[in-house]
Amino acid sequence: MSAAAVSPDYLDPIHGWRLWSVVTAGGRSRLQSLVCPSIWWPGRELVATCEASPRDSLRPWRRRLPGHVAPEPRCTCGVHAMERVRHLGTYVPPAASRLVVQRAVGRVALWGDVVEGSRGWRAARGYPAELWLPQADLRRQTVADLEQIAVELADYGVPVHVCDGMSARDVIAELAGGSPRLATYRP
Repeated sequence: MSAAAVSPDYLDPIHGWRLWSVVTAGGRSRLQSLVCPSIWWPGRELVATCEASPRDSLRPWRRRLPGHVAPEPRCTCGVHAMERVRHLGTYVPPAASRLVVQRAVGRVALWGDVVEGSRGWRAARGYPAELWLPQADLRRQTVADLEQIAVELADYGVPVHVCDGMSARDVIAELAGGSPRLATYRP
């Protein structure tokens, strides 16, 4: 293996941006990855694993490398984060979507082996660093029990901001351009 193919092991965490679903797990509000059903538990780093099958379903002629440690440079596995918050907009469903799930926008700390991509990183480990909770869902309806959700997400030990009157798309736009209107719940 050439030196260029080896992922660097960063000493200090890299901070990127990601979007989570807020779900109930263990009787409290918790963060869940959007693409795979991984729950991010408070006080525990998320350790990446590769769930790839040997064949890519969209490109069956392309073989994958199952059974490797994540992140593998030639795979898509790892804890994902975007370099710029504005890139998260592609992960917010349109307002017409039937999927009405509370979202959390956040900064995430990544460490261990890290693979850099064109818009961000994939890492071996991650943990939330700061969270922003939209007060409105995609249909501009007020999220019920948002204060309780914020208090429960404070279990992560990071600042949790409630963004008044904003949807996830609004929060992303305001974070990209400055600072959104918010109330902060500190652990």
